[in-house]
Amino acid sequence: MPWPCQHRRQEDDLRADATAGMQKTTGPVLSGLRVLDFGRYIAAPYCSHLLANEGAEVIRVEPPEGATDRVVMPVGIEGRGALYLQVNHNKNSLTPDFSTEAGRAVLARRIATTDLARVNRPHAALPQLRSDYGRLRRLDSDTTPPS
Repeated sequence: MPWPCQHRRQEDDLRADATAGMQKTTGPVLSGLRVLDFGRYIAAPYCSHLLANEGAEVIRVEPPEGATDRVVMPVGIEGRGALYLQVNHNKNSLTPDFSTEAGRAVLARRIATTDLARVNRPHAALPQLRSDYGRLRRLDSDTTPPS
């Protein structure tokens, strides 16, 4: 029977062999990834929340008056619901006024520098939000169609 320290040394050798040639990360895994989150309620905001937790820069896009999902399950702070607080921490926010040229220009500049857009809105609402595929494709030729 090997001594406990010999067994530990064998485990360390196996671990070293398994990780040989692998790069160690020095920061968050998704550091440098920029995501625009047009989502509401659960699916897209939660997905973006997971990306933000792994280091992505997530920017939640909503109207200046705030999105309707802010007040779901109120927790005592007016205009803040539990779901909103849970899935939107670690995110920045952008509140362009889509009815003005300046607001549309701000969004266009953001889209041009974004790696990923998360949208879970009805297709009819996307043109109003300036986030339909055709518009995104014109602003960034690397945009791929949703699946």
